[in-house]
Amino acid sequence: MPSSTSNSNERLPSGPWGRTWLCALAVAGLLLGAYEGAWRARGFEPSVVDSSGVWCLARGQVKSNDPNEVVLIGASRSRLGIDNETFAQVFGGHKPVQLSVDGFSCLPVLKQLSMDESFLGTVVCDVVPDHFFGSFNDFELQEQYVQACEKQTLSASLEQRLRLLVQTNLVSRLPGIAPSVLLRALATRWSLPKPYYLITLPDRSARADFSTCPDLPAQEEAWIDGMRSFHSQLTGQALDSRLDEINAMVDRIQSRGGHVVFVLFPISGPYRTLSEQTFPRTQFWDKLAARTTALTIHFSDFPALSGFHCPEGSHLDHRDAVVFTKSLAEILREKLRGQ
Repeated sequence: MPSSTSNSNERLPSGPWGRTWLCALAVAGLLLGAYEGAWRARGFEPSVVDSSGVWCLARGQVKSNDPNEVVLIGASRSRLGIDNETFAQVFGGHKPVQLSVDGFSCLPVLKQLSMDESFLGTVVCDVVPDHFFGSFNDFELQEQYVQACEKQTLSASLEQRLRLLVQTNLVSRLPGIAPSVLLRALATRWSLPKPYYLITLPDRSARADFSTCPDLPAQEEAWIDGMRSFHSQLTGQALDSRLDEINAMVDRIQSRGGHVVFVLFPISGPYRTLSEQTFPRTQFWDKLAARTTALTIHFSDFPALSGFHCPEGSHLDHRDAVVFTKSLAEILREKLRGQ
């Protein structure tokens, strides 16, 4: 019986531990590779899980004191409707920075950029009438993103970069096919999941393939129901105050040589009809255009932007997004050249 003073290493089994670990890593790598290959063969692609951390990384890429910088803000129509690579090729320069956040007003981000004296570039702002002219204040999420970015530590940034690297390269990190989730799904449905029609890219832009969307009519009806249940529009002094607030942000950016562009993206079908009834152009968009010094682009005013069909009424398919982006970038290039 070994004494209590004997070397503890004497109790450990001896052997070629380096070789053992290498074999274990090789087996793990083979299993991961097989898992990856199986899901990729079924059409799955890596997709980033968007979060405030990913948004902060994108915000950190906005170059200071660079008049050629382009920042995209707004909601999901901007993320799905603008192809960053195409925009860069047509507009000139590097890719725009995508800071849009799905489903919430972008005014907190516009305000933050306006207060940043080092920002001298161009802001392309996706105007969603619900968010710009609605009576409810849906600023919370984008305000949280701005605040989280201001408080982000170096360690949190490094952790998010590593997470983004993994999500960009491994389909096995998709939430829907994680092993634990997959086992539960098989136990209840006895069927393998199918690729999701929407992919988020590392630059936070998104790509929608509506040809693989499982239920387009239901998606369209959801947008219509959301508009029908809309609370109310800003009117009178409340609308004037909102426009004054927006104009103050625009003036701060443009007074130092930057540009702001308000864009109303294509919508179509019954959703477009209902949206235009809820927010009549003459009462809202035209009033914004008349009172702001920013450039304004309404899709219906330009033949190159007005012929698109949104499969569920509110967003462009990724194939149309490339064509739309090319036309929009050409229009922006020409309009801003004269300013």
